[in-house]
Amino acid sequence: MVDYQYFVAFAIEYIRSLNFHHIPVQHFMYELVINALVRNRRFYQLHQFLQYHVVSDSIPVACQLLSLEQTYPPAQQLALDMLKRLNSSARIVEVLLSRKQVCERENAHTLRDGSNG
Repeated sequence: MVDYQYFVAFAIEYIRSLNFHHIPVQHFMYELVINALVRNRRFYQLHQFLQYHVVSDSIPVACQLLSLEQTYPPAQQLALDMLKRLNSSARIVEVLLSRKQVCERENAHTLRDGSNG
């Protein structure tokens, strides 16, 4: 069995190399890295990879993050932030509606901005 740290380091180096040579990274590579980190409860490292764009923004990655919400609750916000960066408003609304959070988010937005609607 391959040590997950070795696997993650190898996969990240492979991704870095692809990016360096301007070769598109297939989404399954990010999925493998994310799964390895989650399986080993390395949420801090996952968070950093997302924050520093080691794992590139994409709809498939955002969907994978949404599926991790039960295991890692901050994954939902990470996914929503990613969808925002991807200008995918329709998917954001779909996610919030499916979780019945549209009114909660709208109220928080109204309070933060000081507007009345």
